[in-house]
Amino acid sequence: MDFISFENETLRWVATQPQAEKVKEKWEENPRLSWGNKVFLETTCIEWLQKYLSYQQEALKKTELYVSLSKMNLKTALEPVLCFLTEPPLVKVSRRIQYNGMETLVCRVYGFYPKEMDATWRKDGEVWEQDTFRGGVLPNSDRTYHAWLSIEVDPKERDLYRCYVVHAGVPEPLSVAWKEPGEKKGLGVALLASTLPPMSWLPSGWRQTLPGTAFDYFALPQFPPQPMEPHSHSLSAVRLPPWIQTRTGA
Repeated sequence: MDFISFENETLRWVATQPQAEKVKEKWEENPRLSWGNKVFLETTCIEWLQKYLSYQQEALKKTELYVSLSKMNLKTALEPVLCFLTEPPLVKVSRRIQYNGMETLVCRVYGFYPKEMDATWRKDGEVWEQDTFRGGVLPNSDRTYHAWLSIEVDPKERDLYRCYVVHAGVPEPLSVAWKEPGEKKGLGVALLASTLPPMSWLPSGWRQTLPGTAFDYFALPQFPPQPMEPHSHSLSAVRLPPWIQTRTGA
């Protein structure tokens, strides 16, 4: 049921509810408002409708063109261009142990573009939505996107689960399982040796080779202990190492 209506022929407002009488009196106090409504209904509104209908016709033409191109199977011809504009996703699966003995597998998908991406957990090849939690697809600072999804599993069935990712940036879907992290040995020594300057300028007694490697490391020369004469506080009584040269006023 209408509350109030406008007659553009008589420029009068018609109150169809008792509560609309006050509104009718207020709006009819200003004749310019009534003339503005008449112009809008008879001219402006019609022009806008025609304009937006033309936009709809253009959108329909584009849709028809897209459908016709799809029927021509141009997807294969455009694959090199699409691959150039995409960024393939990186997938990593981590594990968390819960207090009740169950485990949570977390699949992180990041660095992909465009935004459209489908990620699911699969148990023994079958999509497994039960006990699956998802995070939204969020943007990174470099125009790429990231997302995550987790699932609660029995440790005995952990090896049956795979994170299955479908994206335009990879020709085939990615299937990633959790793997036991391997031990990394010798990395710290190699990084340290690569950051130190060459030691060829050091005296030969100060350079030693790390056993089992080709890396040199710094070592102070070893000198035998020199005894001091008892009950003497004279500087000449102190036996200094030979690598320290002292000058006396003799």
